Amino acid sequence: MDSLTQICLGAAVGEAYLGKKVGNKAILWGAILGTVPDLDVLFKPLYPFVEGLVMHRGLSHSLIFFVLSSPIFGWLIHKIHPRAASVKKWAWFSFWVMFTHAILDCFTSWGTQLFWPHPMRVAWNNIFVADLAYTLPLLICLIWLMFKRKDSATRTRLNHIGLTLSSFYMILTFVNKGAAGSVFTNSLKENNISYADFSTRPTPLNTILWNAVAEGDDYFYSGYYSLLADDHSIKWDSIPKNHALLSAHSDNEDWKDLILFSGGEYALEKTESDTILIHDLRFGKMQFPDGTSDFVFTFYGVPSEENNTIDFSQKPLPNEKLSSKDMKQVFSGLWETIKGNKLPPN
Repeated sequence: MDSLTQICLGAAVGEAYLGKKVGNKAILWGAILGTVPDLDVLFKPLYPFVEGLVMHRGLSHSLIFFVLSSPIFGWLIHKIHPRAASVKKWAWFSFWVMFTHAILDCFTSWGTQLFWPHPMRVAWNNIFVADLAYTLPLLICLIWLMFKRKDSATRTRLNHIGLTLSSFYMILTFVNKGAAGSVFTNSLKENNISYADFSTRPTPLNTILWNAVAEGDDYFYSGYYSLLADDHSIKWDSIPKNHALLSAHSDNEDWKDLILFSGGEYALEKTESDTILIHDLRFGKMQFPDGTSDFVFTFYGVPSEENNTIDFSQKPLPNEKLSSKDMKQVFSGLWETIKGNKLPPN
């Protein structure tokens, strides 16, 4: 999830594990170690495009990394605070803070290679990468408890409240996911849409408006549903798969990695210049103020038939061409869609 959330969770887990013994040092080091797995983005420019894309949430989010690095972090923190706690305590502290970071990321759609070097990415698709309803209870309680004595019962209670409320919200996201999924499956049946695979995920900053992607033989079907909508009918957008456009490059390693990264939920489109647009369907579309829409994540692929290579790059994000005024309208439109008052992007 986003950096602020990971900082808050790391601080709260650190407080729960060592707060009574070391006080605010647990919050400080919990916040620091809570960001460590995401430092892999600093190495992204050193890799070719596809490798740099898939390496995020790879090794640095894996069990093997936590097991090997926790004793090192424990030793380093003990050197800085030799009387606060033992090396063993700081090592376990480091493990639990980083491990919960990775588990939190598994709830999102990006995917986390928890079992690296195995290529499987764990993604439960029940919360967006940033959601204040999860973050705020942790943040408010942490700020409050920092001004309490380390042995204060109130301090412990506040941290438990923050963790309980955020955890309850996380459980609620699965309830919402199940409710939305039921509406989607019923709608697919009513519309006589046959599909081999089906997934649901929340839209930005909420768990009320959900997107579903169903895979048919030649098309993906994308639809949106708000739990606040009175009408349970779904408008399904048919997206041609066009997977044959790159079938000649099925042995290309970068292409196989990109397919694995997308979870197989991708559609291809050929431009007049023979560039292949690779739409990652997991993140849906963004609706613009002029009524048009575009996929949030799209990659360029320029294939070469001579040596089976493909030159990959990322298309600029849709929001990069919008002014602050336009972005306000985008979020205003999203809010109306969440409330069930307008049709979502298609």
